Amino acid sequence: MKYLLLVPTTALLVACGSGGGDGGSTTASSSAPPAPAPVSAPAPAPTPPPVSTVPPSEMEDVVVTKTFDFIGKDDLTIQMSNNMSAARVYLNVCSDYSTVSGKVKVDYKTCQLRTTLPSGSTEYKITLSGDTEQLIAQVWALEEGAVPQSFYWSASSNSNNWDIIVN
Repeated sequence: MKYLLLVPTTALLVACGSGGGDGGSTTASSSAPPAPAPVSAPAPAPTPPPVSTVPPSEMEDVVVTKTFDFIGKDDLTIQMSNNMSAARVYLNVCSDYSTVSGKVKVDYKTCQLRTTLPSGSTEYKITLSGDTEQLIAQVWALEEGAVPQSFYWSASSNSNNWDIIVN
């Protein structure tokens, strides 16, 4: 209710003035026509943000088209046959690796699958991004002195199935 009285009173004061004068006296009051409403200038067209040549360092810096959907392009089925006698076996499937002086060096930050591997046959499905060209699967027996077995997959094989037999 307060606001119902406050709004018209404020509008009246703003439209008619507060009643204060300039010190001069007038004998007749005349009402002047209201001042015309100011014409607003059209807003300038927005300018596109500058295009940076620096690669993005944060996810917020990544710019994509509206049609990009972040969905992987291919599914890969990995059929594992674990015939190892070890009690515990571990599996890594990673996309970034290199061979240095005959030793395989894997960037474990690029692993798309990390799991313990049960004995017998198991199937895993992973979704690959469009730029995945190769994968390495490393099978580790969790025993002292065990060396991982490495298996390789390449996109050029045009296969969506990868059969791995571990002995």
